[in-house]
Amino acid sequence: MDRLKILGYYQFAGGILGFFLLLNIWIPIWHKRNVEVLVIPIAFLFILLSTAGVLQITRNKKFLLLSIWISIVLQILQVVSFSLKGMTYTFCASSYIGLQVSDNIEVIFNLFLINFKISLASTESFISVNFIPLLLIGLLYTEFQRISSLLPKVNIS
Repeated sequence: MDRLKILGYYQFAGGILGFFLLLNIWIPIWHKRNVEVLVIPIAFLFILLSTAGVLQITRNKKFLLLSIWISIVLQILQVVSFSLKGMTYTFCASSYIGLQVSDNIEVIFNLFLINFKISLASTESFISVNFIPLLLIGLLYTEFQRISSLLPKVNIS
C-alpha cells in the first residue's frame, strides 16, 4: 500500500470518529440555544477530512490533487493550539505529539485525540504545537509534487 492510501485511511478514520464523537456530544444538548452555530462548522471540518481521505484511498483522478490540498489545509489548522486572553482554539483529529508552553513546558503525547474547541471565556493560557500535522503536511506535499509530475502538462497559450 502506498503512502497516500495510508494517509487517506488515517484521515478517513479521524474524520469519521470526530464526526460521530461530535454527534454524541451534540445530541444531548441540541435543545440549547446557538449550539448548532458551533456544531455545523466543526462537523463540516470532520466531514471534509473524511471525504479527502476517501478520495485519496480510491485515487479519484478528478479530485485527487484537490483532496491533497484540502488535507494540507486541514493539517495546517491542527498545528497550533492556543488559549490567550480568554480565547481558546484547538483542533485535533488524529494523534498528538507536541509541546505546550504555559506556566511550564510540557511534552504532550496522545495516540488518538479528537478535539475541537473554540471558546471566548477561557481562564487558561497556553500555546502548543502538534508535530504530527507538520509531518503529514510534508508527506502530503511530497505526494502532491510526485502526482503533479506524472500528469501531462497543459499549455494554456
